[in-house]
Amino acid sequence: ISREVGEAADKIFSIIDDLSKVNPNPEATKHFGTQQGATCKLHGSWKLLFTTAADATFSTKSKRGDARASNEVDAVAGKVMNIIEFSPRPDGSKPAVSKLQVRLRATALSATRVGLEFKYVKASLQRIFGLELPGRGIPLWFPVPGPTLTRLLFFFRKVKDVPKAFFDVVYLDDQLRIHRTGEGNLFVQVRPDWEEGMEVSRR
Repeated sequence: ISREVGEAADKIFSIIDDLSKVNPNPEATKHFGTQQGATCKLHGSWKLLFTTAADATFSTKSKRGDARASNEVDAVAGKVMNIIEFSPRPDGSKPAVSKLQVRLRATALSATRVGLEFKYVKASLQRIFGLELPGRGIPLWFPVPGPTLTRLLFFFRKVKDVPKAFFDVVYLDDQLRIHRTGEGNLFVQVRPDWEEGMEVSRR
């Protein structure tokens, strides 16, 4: 990591720390998973602005190519959809996969914590054996191992406790959302209709 990148990251971490101290919505999960869920501040669409998670970071210089990550929260039904939309390749041709959608069940565990249970992954396949597929390609669904299988896999490991997926809301207002996952990764997201925030995300 270059010195400039490291200094920029440190500045972002400092800003996040400052914002966490003035979070205007300390009950971020209020009404989550209820009929009043549409009034929950987490409800709706979010676009990724910054993250420390390597699997959610994309670039034209990477083998995976450039992509845009977003998040759809249905606070009424208690569902979350993580979406990754891959950009065309440098030569203008279709990427192997144009979109990945990860469906999760979400549950409010506290005023700031949301528990997650992975349900399935949907991939929109655009190329196979190097050949482009016509139209919108082929949708593929991949089920995520259920809790019984997961516990069975961990039975044969030294660490018996199955890790719980969750995120803690660090800061939340009408346009900006910052949360930290159980793995310690930070995500900074903005509303799609926030022009200033979206302008930063396009840089």
